Amino acid sequence: METFFNGPVRQVGDYRALLGESPVWCNHSQSLLWVDILQHRLLRYWPAREVIEQRPLATLFSAALLTERREQLLLVSDQGILLYQWDDHQAQPTLLCPYPRDAAGTRPNEAAIAPDGSLWFSTMDINESAPLGGWYRFAPGDTRPVKMAGAMTISNTLAWHEDRVWFADSA
Repeated sequence: METFFNGPVRQVGDYRALLGESPVWCNHSQSLLWVDILQHRLLRYWPAREVIEQRPLATLFSAALLTERREQLLLVSDQGILLYQWDDHQAQPTLLCPYPRDAAGTRPNEAAIAPDGSLWFSTMDINESAPLGGWYRFAPGDTRPVKMAGAMTISNTLAWHEDRVWFADSA
């Protein structure tokens, strides 16, 4: 089923990200999650209360994605793929797999969950100028991400259609 935007555009709170990325709507909690890559912040907007919660994290990360467990998120970071429990304010994220070994000189960027439940994420040149980045897939049971494509400069915009994945290189 396809969903099309059909409402007015409005500002969400007064938080201004330096580099906002990867908004995800959580139907269960009726909240919007996104990250501020440069300020190392995980943000969550609760429309019913018109409140934005902020969680500072110790590492650079580019996405927070939903899992099947309530309040448990996957974080895509420069350390690797992390598991984060939103409702445990004291808990540190748990490392599921390290950042790709072949991704030196890059940082994570775009990320999304594929129709098969695997996590796809991109890496990009820290300086946004060289084609050092790529696309990686991390599936349940994997211990390391698998490189799916390379030679990307600023990899963005994942979409699946008819058993194919589509993406863009913003450069």
